[in-house]
Amino acid sequence: MNEYLTEEEHRTLSPEAKYKLEKSRALEPLFYVDLVKTKDDEFGFSTNPEKFVSMIRSLFEKPFEDLAKIPDL
Repeated sequence: MNEYLTEEEHRTLSPEAKYKLEKSRALEPLFYVDLVKTKDDEFGFSTNPEKFVSMIRSLFEKPFEDLAKIPDL
């Protein structure tokens, strides 16, 4: 888990309070990619690389497409 605590929070808070604070500040990832091992001792990804690239491209291109739909004055 990513940690989002300051040094002072690390020193002063109890473990339970740290956990609650980290959980409240946690961010959801945009996507998950798992590394998998095949029967032939080769490694691959749980997500097809082409699909991964298209997801990333759509994240960057969609805002521009939406902006292009706004009519000019």
